[in-house]
This record gives sequence, C-alpha cells and structure tokens, in this order.
Amino acid sequence: MGCDCLPGGASRSVAGGSPHADPLPRAVLRRLRADPLARVARCAAVSAHGLERLAWDTGFFGFPVGRIAAAGRDALLAALREARASELELLYWGTERAEPPLDVRPHGWLATHADHKVVYRCDLTADPPGLPSAAELEVVEWPEGAPGKALLELALVAGEQSRFRLDPRIPEDRFVALYHTWMTRSTRREIAQVVRVALAEGEPAGVATAAIEGDEARIGLFAVRPEQRGRGLADGLLAGIGEAVRARGARRLTVVTQGQSAPARRCYERGGYALASETWLHHLWREGGGG
Repeated sequence: MGCDCLPGGASRSVAGGSPHADPLPRAVLRRLRADPLARVARCAAVSAHGLERLAWDTGFFGFPVGRIAAAGRDALLAALREARASELELLYWGTERAEPPLDVRPHGWLATHADHKVVYRCDLTADPPGLPSAAELEVVEWPEGAPGKALLELALVAGEQSRFRLDPRIPEDRFVALYHTWMTRSTRREIAQVVRVALAEGEPAGVATAAIEGDEARIGLFAVRPEQRGRGLADGLLAGIGEAVRARGARRLTVVTQGQSAPARRCYERGGYALASETWLHHLWREGGGG
C-alpha cells in the first residue's frame, strides 16, 4: 500500500505553508471523490519520470495521490508537470534534508508539511540490553479478531505525530479512519502477525504490532497511553515485541518514528536499536487548475 503506515507514530512541522492552511475547497473534494481512481488507473504504476500513482491512497482519501521518486532537478520538474497533467492532488516526496532542494510553488504545488522520518533497526541475534521492568506490567498477545475500543484509541495515540495528523489539509475523519483501519487490519492479522498489548490494572495501556517477512520484522503501531507513561511500559512493550518476533524466526527488527519524538527515540535507543536512516517526507498539494 502507498501509505507509509499501511503496507506503510507534538509539534507542528510545516514546510512552505502555514499550519492553518485552508483545507481543500468542498467543490474540489466533490469533484475528486466522484471518480478519483479512474484518473490514476489510466496511467502506468511508475512513470519514466519517477512518478508513482498510489491506488490505495487514492481510494482511501478520495482524491488522486501519487509519490515522487525522481532523482535530479530535471526529472523532478518533469514529474511535477506529469502529476499536474494527470490531475493528481497530493504528492509524497522524500528528501534528504528538511528544506526541499526545489521551491515547488512556482511549478503549481504547495508544500504543507514535512515529516522527519527516522528509521531504527535492532539486531535480534545480539544479547538484548537490560531494560527496566515496569511495575505491575503484563504483556499479552491480543487474540485475532476485532481490536475493541481501547486499541482503537491507542491507534490514534500512535498516530498523534504522524504527517496524516499534522498536515492541515488531511481531513480529521480521514486520519481517524486511517489509523482505525491500520489497527483493525493488524488485530485481524491481515498486515501484522504479532499484536502485543501491555496491561495496567487489567486494561490495555499500550500496544505494539509487527509484521514479519522472512527473517525481517517491522514494528507498525507502537503507543502507550499518555497517563501511563513514565512507568517503564514502553520499554517492557518493546522488549516483548522483540521476543515475540524473534520466536517466529526474525533476526532483525525495524521501526519508523518521527524525528521530533525525543521520548520515542530514547526508548528505541535504550532497547538496543541503532539509527539506520533519516529522511523528510513532504506533502505537496496541487494549486489551481491547468497544467
């Protein structure tokens, strides 16, 4: 799937726009939702200019979405022109720096949000560090099926700093639906094989999900309720998800978090995770009409 968070957890970080930018006009949304997939389906999956059409995101958000994988200024400009000609409304664009190497506004696009994406990786074959245990902490495997109200709430906690929450042009109901879908598909074991829940006084206080492919595992959702933080639950939950995927044959475990989330980064570093990569993901919105 095209969304980083679905195969795929502040402060507002904005590039090239205001955190109070106007949402898309109702007339535009009505036009796009009439048949958003048709315009995406008529094009190749990845163009010669490095423009990828994202059918899942398009269907979910209700307007045409794409991703730029172009390298070099000329290819990027060609991809932006192609995206406008194809009537794409939102583009995901990854760069190596917070400030994009090109001002996209003169080319008909508005950058509304830049998400600092940090990837950590853990070698599960090494001896795990001695993490502090949480008082009265119990970590259990959630049964396959519906997530329940508590896990749906934790899904929104996991996404509280995501670009889909902080971009002012993403409708709030779409953010909620996106993370609820992610959690529901995880507990149904459609996109995750492991769902670990930390209990505090018998109630879900934290959750971690992971997908396993061969000897590689990837944490999807990871969250602890705000009122339960500072008790070691995150450390225990992280250790628990590592043990679970290791028992299923995984040798490496990867997690993606936001660069501005210092508590999350410290948690992963305490848990033996090493920084693997950093990128900035920009949201570019089509401005006006024409090509």
